[in-house]
Formats: sequence, C-alpha cells, structure tokens
Amino acid sequence: MKRIPFQDKPYNPFHKPSAFQNVMIYLLCVSNESFAEIKRKYLDTKNTPELKEAFMSTADMLIEQGIKQGIKQGIEQGIEQGIEQGKIETARNMLKGGLDLSTIARFTGLSEDLLVKIRDDSL
Repeated sequence: MKRIPFQDKPYNPFHKPSAFQNVMIYLLCVSNESFAEIKRKYLDTKNTPELKEAFMSTADMLIEQGIKQGIKQGIEQGIEQGIEQGKIETARNMLKGGLDLSTIARFTGLSEDLLVKIRDDSL
C-alpha cells in the first residue's frame, strides 16, 4: 500500500487527514523544500516562536480562505434564491392580474408547469 511520508500507517483513502497533515500536504505542494526539511522545521517550532508563528499563520490562512469561500458561496446562493423568489412573486401577481401562462413564462423565465403550481398555490 501507498504511504504518506508523515504517516506511520498505510494509506487509507477513507481516513480524514488531520489539520497537521493538511498543512504539511499544503506546504509540500507550495514549498521548494523537501518533506524532511519541512518536518525538521515543524519539530523545531517547539523552541522557535518565529517558526511556530509561521506554521500557525499558514493554518490560519487556510482556515480563513475556507471561511471566505464559504461566505462567498452562501451569498451567491442567497442571491440566486432571492432572484428565484422574486420571479415567483412576480408570477403570482401576474396570475392574480389575469395574464395567461405563456405570457408570464416568457417574461419571468419560469416554466408553465411551475406557473401551474404557483397558480394552484402548491408553491
């Protein structure tokens, strides 16, 4: 079985890597240093506040990037849902105004099947 350099056990594709392992994998990907050099620097962090800060900064940066990406995706989804709700509300008002389904579908971009559900108040 394949082995990860800093893992004593055989590679398990179902095992979720620890935060330390994720940071080490990231550092291996972006650094020109060997695994042994990165590991040595990590082990030296116990006695060197600067290196400890550098490793923690990397972990913090990765966490911050993940949070920013999650917020961005949440905002995008919220906007999309808001637009969809706006279309549904507009269609509901157009139906109350007596417009036919094909006209409403053309102006809102909603399907006639969905408009029938809106009309029947099942949505």
